[in-house]
Amino acid sequence: MQTAQDRLLLALAEQLKLPLVQIAHQSGLIRSADATEIQHTAQSALRVIDTFVLAITRDQTTLRLEPLSLSAVLQDTAQLLYSHAKRYDCELIVDVRGRNTPVMADAARVRAAFLALGHTFIESQQGSRNSQLILGTHKTKNGQVAGVYSPSSLVTAKSYRGAKNLFGTSTQPFAALGSLGGSGIFIADTLLQSFQTELITSSHRRVRGLAAVFLPSSQLSLVSA
Repeated sequence: MQTAQDRLLLALAEQLKLPLVQIAHQSGLIRSADATEIQHTAQSALRVIDTFVLAITRDQTTLRLEPLSLSAVLQDTAQLLYSHAKRYDCELIVDVRGRNTPVMADAARVRAAFLALGHTFIESQQGSRNSQLILGTHKTKNGQVAGVYSPSSLVTAKSYRGAKNLFGTSTQPFAALGSLGGSGIFIADTLLQSFQTELITSSHRRVRGLAAVFLPSSQLSLVSA
């Protein structure tokens, strides 16, 4: 059930979208590097707001749980991130290790979570040499792990815990991850909590990042029974 605070935040989000849409549209009509940068910033902010709205309304929207291939979701996410990564000169890699076990999840929410993470990690590498984003998945004894990783990741277990403690009390709980203070990370975490998982610090091929552990679909069915 939505609280009064949730309803207020949703109303504010919708109010913020209108001027951002106008800014994105108007700047798109002007041919200049500055206008292109303004348009891109407005579009990034709109994506954050849309993902935030999805996260905050997660309890009011019916989950569409179905057997899901995480490798397919990561491929879809990579395609959606392509233009953003290209703008920041960031190499995108989808890496699937071992057998990809189907999991039970809501495809739209998993994709939105990885998109939010991807945008955050790409923007945090601005100005870095050899910028790279890995969308990876691998199997562990606890389930199928999928997440976003970067060789230049600033996310550690300690920094992530600190940022989570600051979330809600600071405008930039994860300032090292860009101007939005790592907001995409907390939006992704909220989305993933819809189906009893959450973001954790993880490594994939010895590259650090953030990921979630998903139960295999058959195992989740037994747990839910």
